[in-house]
Amino acid sequence: MDQKQQEQLEQQRQTWDKFSAGWKKWDELLMSKMRPVSEALIDSLTINDNDSILDVASGTGEPGLTLAKKFPNARVTGSDLSEQMVKIANEHAKQRNIANYFSVHADASNMPSFEDNQFDGLICRFGIMFMPDLDGSLKEMVRVVKLGATFSVAVWAAPQFNDLLTTIGKIVRHQLNIPEPPVDVPGIFRCAQEGFTSGKLETAGLNEVKEFEIEGVSDFDSPEHYWEVMSDIAGPIMDALKKADEETQQVVKKAVLEAAEKFVVDGKVKLNWKAIIATGIK
Repeated sequence: MDQKQQEQLEQQRQTWDKFSAGWKKWDELLMSKMRPVSEALIDSLTINDNDSILDVASGTGEPGLTLAKKFPNARVTGSDLSEQMVKIANEHAKQRNIANYFSVHADASNMPSFEDNQFDGLICRFGIMFMPDLDGSLKEMVRVVKLGATFSVAVWAAPQFNDLLTTIGKIVRHQLNIPEPPVDVPGIFRCAQEGFTSGKLETAGLNEVKEFEIEGVSDFDSPEHYWEVMSDIAGPIMDALKKADEETQQVVKKAVLEAAEKFVVDGKVKLNWKAIIATGIK
C-alpha cells in the first residue's frame, strides 16, 4: 500500500468511526432494508453448521450476526476498520444473545492475526468498494480462507439503478462542486461496472467466479425521514457536507427534500436500489 492509499485508509477509518453512532441508531431499519442482500450473500455460501466464517467490513455486525443466528454452531468472526463499529457489533451480539459471533478491528489489506486457510467461507457486504488497495485487500481476504471455501461479496450496481443513494449524493456533489471520483479511487460506485468485481475476484485467485444482480425498493415515511437517515449513515458524502457552512447545508437539505418528494407513492418515499453479488471458490 502506497502513501496515498495509507492516507485514504486513515480517512476511511475516521469517517466510519464518526458515523458509527448513526449506524447504531438506525440499525433495525437498515437490517430490514438490506435484508435481501444479506440473505443473498448468506445463501451463496456453501457451509456447514460448524464452519468458521469471516465477515469482512462487518460494520455494526451485519450480515455476520444474521449468519451466526442462522448457523448457531458456526463460528462467525466480524472484522472492520472502524474500532467504533467493532465495539457496536459486539454490543449487538451480546444484546441478541448471539454467542458465536465476535468482531475484531482489522484492515482488510493486512490481517496478520488470521492464519492462512483459516476460514471455511467469507462474506463482505458493501465493503470492498471503499478499500484503498482493492487488489491487495482481495488477495489478503483470499489468503485467509481454505481451499474450496466460498467467497462472496456485495457491491452497489450503477448509479442509474440506485435512487436510494443518488437522490442525496448527486445534490451534495453538485452543491459542493465535488467531481465524481476516478474508478481507481474508493467510492460507493467504484465496483458498479458489470464484470468489474468478478474480474477482481479472478485476479485475486478465485475460481468458478460468477456474479448476479439483486434489486429492491426501500421506503421511508417521508422526505424528512429519508434525509434524517441518510444524514446519519452516508459517511463519505455527508462527511464532506458537514464541513460546509450552515447556509450550504440548508440549501442541500431543501434540495434533497424536494427531490425525495418526487418519489412519494401512497404516502411513502420509495427509492429503488440494485446490488451485485459476486462469488467464487478458492
